[in-house]
Amino acid sequence: MSALEDMLRDALAERAAQSPIDPGAWDKTVARSRRRGVWRPRPRRWPTWSGWLVPAIAALATIAILAGAVGLGGLLRRHPPPVRQPVTGTAPAASRIAVSRGARLPEQDRYLLTEIPAVTEVIRFTAYADGARTSVYVWFGYVPGNADAGLAVCDAVQGGPYDGFASCRPGSLSASPARLALRDGSYWFRIGVSEPRISSVTAQPAGGRPTAGAVTPVRGLTYDLWAVSYPVQAAGTVRFADAAGQPVAHLDLPGPQNFPHTPAHGGITLFRSAQGPVVMYRLRDGSIMSVTGNYASAAWTGQPVSPPQAGQFTEPSSTSKEIWYGWARADAAQVTIRFGDGMQYSGHTVPGWPHSGLSLWGPITVQSPAGSIRSAFDTVVITSDASGQVLQRTPLIFLGPGY
Repeated sequence: MSALEDMLRDALAERAAQSPIDPGAWDKTVARSRRRGVWRPRPRRWPTWSGWLVPAIAALATIAILAGAVGLGGLLRRHPPPVRQPVTGTAPAASRIAVSRGARLPEQDRYLLTEIPAVTEVIRFTAYADGARTSVYVWFGYVPGNADAGLAVCDAVQGGPYDGFASCRPGSLSASPARLALRDGSYWFRIGVSEPRISSVTAQPAGGRPTAGAVTPVRGLTYDLWAVSYPVQAAGTVRFADAAGQPVAHLDLPGPQNFPHTPAHGGITLFRSAQGPVVMYRLRDGSIMSVTGNYASAAWTGQPVSPPQAGQFTEPSSTSKEIWYGWARADAAQVTIRFGDGMQYSGHTVPGWPHSGLSLWGPITVQSPAGSIRSAFDTVVITSDASGQVLQRTPLIFLGPGY
């Protein structure tokens, strides 16, 4: 038995001792959920992975969904390391975050700067998290050839169980005083952007002690970067204050979420795959869920989806192709997936749920080039209206549930 299997067995046994049994768990046996991450060609880890609920996990209703990234055709998939319980003893579960400005990415990660070149300095956040000293390197840049899509914020994790994870997400502040932009692979670190008037950030995990974070300006930006670390198992409230200690804003962040039950009605059958019909649901909280056949597979955003957002799921078809589908603005009539190698694939939309402001698109069958792997960094999803006017050009790394 491998070390990974040992760790998973131990984690399941510990969780089973304190978890109730979900009477509908068997229906979710092969359900899966995916989140965006970026593949990094390092031998130690494959951060582009899919979280699959195997039978033993599905029987435990309170186990968090093992979330993974949507990979491109041909990428390997594996189970992620199990989420570990907070450490006890002399070492704290999470500590104050140390900030290093003008940091230099580790040698093995510097290739990422050719994918998303930095237009700011690199900031390093370091804390004792999940039983290990962990550093998260953060920088801002633009997707090459797609600067009109807006600023991206990227991170690379060094140390700890999630060493080797990287991701990129939209990096603008938008209209809110503070926004969550990134989580490291374990979700121990929460990293975001905030207005300059915010000078402190504190996390209050449910049932735990407050944890102080860090706020730092970033040369080249008109707004700041913040980070805080607390155990992944806990829901929490992140509070922001000004220099006088007066509250400015707060974010209520959920803890691990169970994969939802399939709604009794309201589904839209988008297409039929080899495993059965693919039915899309918009849940009461605004999140989106898809179910294939009799739970041959399932996917869920885990977060509410607002009308301006585009999004994408994949349905593996073979080792050389995948079926892509998702959602877009209600006025989108066509969706085109354009890869960095010049290949592109298109499909039309159908109306989404009434009053949702969304349309649905797919299936689009994407063929992987023989003997090579496409990069998510230079893949763009383009939506157009009925006249062919481009509505949005969204880098693939930006798609998916908002944080």
